[in-house]
Amino acid sequence: MSWKRLARGVLHQMGGLAALRLLRRYQFGVLMFHEFDEHYKSSLESVCEHIGRHFEPVSIAAITAGVRGEVSLPYNAVTVTVDDGYKNYLTDGHPIFKRHRIPTTMDGSDSIRAR
Repeated sequence: MSWKRLARGVLHQMGGLAALRLLRRYQFGVLMFHEFDEHYKSSLESVCEHIGRHFEPVSIAAITAGVRGEVSLPYNAVTVTVDDGYKNYLTDGHPIFKRHRIPTTMDGSDSIRAR
């Protein structure tokens, strides 16, 4: 086991990730996904559950407005983008994001509303 993996495990067990989220609550995150298939459905469910528990999903438009100073972003804001418009995003990915009320933006397109 590498030192990096061990340190990450210890940090996680001691609640360090919650502390990092607290320290970074004024910043926002961008998660980018590429392709979706049957194999990743269960892990995507887990990722979406984690996002819902620990972050505030917002649209890319909200992030843009926040960066411009037009609105205040919520603590722990995160936006989800999807690179490429593969059909399996619509058949496998989008329904999961929608169920978890996570708005997504597809590669340069307008936001696909998950609400």
